[in-house]
Amino acid sequence: MEKSGQSWSALRQEYSDADGNDLRLSIVTGSDSPGIRKFETMQKFSMETGEKEVKTLEVSGYKAVLEFNKKGGKSNLLIAAQDQTLVIIDSASFDNKKDLISLADDIPLSKISDSVN
Repeated sequence: MEKSGQSWSALRQEYSDADGNDLRLSIVTGSDSPGIRKFETMQKFSMETGEKEVKTLEVSGYKAVLEFNKKGGKSNLLIAAQDQTLVIIDSASFDNKKDLISLADDIPLSKISDSVN
């Protein structure tokens, strides 16, 4: 994607299992990508209401932000593989934030980090 001299790249893949659970995995890179801006903003605060929880955490040694929808709507886990590269997991299939966070264990974050120039 290129706009006004700024550029970023995004790769998205959707996955689902036989039980009807689905998720979207995205890798975005570039200082002006929409995901990077969202991550930087969300990293500055934590909050919890009856419907949503937003918190900063570490996942597999990387900075991350969890935006968890307690009512079963779409939740997001944003992981900074590099300063300008995010791995984003989006799903409405998880009622437990630990299950959503554990998905990151199956993602080769260090390989993604090493492969982005």
